[in-house]
Amino acid sequence: MRRPQIPELSVYTGPMFSGKTENLEIELKKARIAGLRSIVFRSMNDTRADRQVDVSICETVRISKALDVFDHLHEDHKLVAFDEIHFFEDDPDVVDVIMRIVRSGRRVLVAGLDLDYQERPFMVTAKLMALAQRIYKLVAICEVCKTIDSASRSQRTSKSTDRFDVGSADKYEPRCLECYVPPNGVAHSHNPVSTDILSS
Repeated sequence: MRRPQIPELSVYTGPMFSGKTENLEIELKKARIAGLRSIVFRSMNDTRADRQVDVSICETVRISKALDVFDHLHEDHKLVAFDEIHFFEDDPDVVDVIMRIVRSGRRVLVAGLDLDYQERPFMVTAKLMALAQRIYKLVAICEVCKTIDSASRSQRTSKSTDRFDVGSADKYEPRCLECYVPPNGVAHSHNPVSTDILSS
């Protein structure tokens, strides 16, 4: 006999290439094995085809605003996930929508960046971390020094200054604090390799 599901919000956060979406997939696969119907929501603004949850695992839906969730959510959806939540940064309803889903008795998983390329926090992620029962702060391998489990920053390598510049390895790389070059151009590291790579 299945025990009643405990409402819960879990947040997976960290820089790009730290395994946030992969962690979602692990939990979604567990739900499928357990016979639980699940669904993943993503923003229409994220146009990357290579960075999405495997559609063979569960239903995936792209939405333009958070309130659109209720057009697709069914009573038997027991696990609800939001991937790349930072794309909803300017959506005034997203936090309330997610908490309504949690309070309806469901388990909700959220994945997204904690900081932008300028080290500015995404407030939607920060608010959800404050409300979450579980927080998983992930790190990546630094692309410059190759130190394992050290990269906590997303270094933009393109020339764009827009806060949102959709891309993957063509525009971003994970870096540790020593190799990351902040907006003022002064690297934390005494090793000039980080500034050399960015300016090349």
